[in-house]
Amino acid sequence: MTQLFLLSLIGGISYCSNRDFTGSILLGGLIQIIPQLWFSREAFKYVGASQTQRIVSTMYRGEVGKVILTSSGFVTVFVLYSNVNIVALMATFISMILVHLLLVARLIK
Repeated sequence: MTQLFLLSLIGGISYCSNRDFTGSILLGGLIQIIPQLWFSREAFKYVGASQTQRIVSTMYRGEVGKVILTSSGFVTVFVLYSNVNIVALMATFISMILVHLLLVARLIK
């Protein structure tokens, strides 16, 4: 939720300047957020020591799905969105990864 809020805030601020730039920002963030949501949903379906085999299986499936969703997101953007700003797309993608890592580190403490 924090990532979506930050992405919406950044997208809203940049909307006034350039719509292609804003689209690239939003797409870059969504390319990271959607696969991460998929992985989280898959990885945490099961809990408990008796579910170990299922946990490992769903984590593997979640990671494979995450890679496929991420790569297909990039391919889709590059094929269908001719005015993509690659710097904005990649900067937002990487920023959302960093935000995710900071949030996880905060939860662990």
